[in-house]
Order: sequence, then C-alpha cells, then structure tokens
Amino acid sequence: MTIENTEESFLIDLDTPAFEHNPLIEAVIFSEGVPETVDMEISVRSDISPGAGTGTSASLDVALLGTLKLLKGDDFFPQPCGRRRTG
Repeated sequence: MTIENTEESFLIDLDTPAFEHNPLIEAVIFSEGVPETVDMEISVRSDISPGAGTGTSASLDVALLGTLKLLKGDDFFPQPCGRRRTG
C-alpha cells in the first residue's frame, strides 16, 4: 500500500494482522479477506491534508470494503441501511 501524500509505503501481511500502519484499512482487509485469485495494490492520493477531519479516511474504507465485497461476489448492501419515515 502506498499513501502518496505522506510518501508512506508498506506491505500488509495477510497472515499476521499488525494494524500498525493504517489500522482502519488493515481492519477492512482482514475482516473481508482478499480472494486468492487477486493481487492487490492500493495507492492513495488526496488533495486534502491528512487529519483535516473531512471524512476522507472513512470514504476510503467504505470504497475498499465495497471493492473487496464485489471481488468476492458478495452484495455490498445485503439489507437496507435505513428505513424511510412515513407520516
């Protein structure tokens, strides 16, 4: 994984969770897993400064979660996320 803004680059060992570089991204990868038929390289670049509090990390985590689910053939939202209020 490469984070271009901070020039940080690291490998994620799928057999041994360390959660030391980017714990949220690592948690998504370990919770969903990566199909054995997939080689994955993640590169992140943003015009928003790290730590700005705009939610870019959460957006990245959701995008990665959706990507992993699609690669595995899973539904991204198997159930409705919310209910519409009536009346």
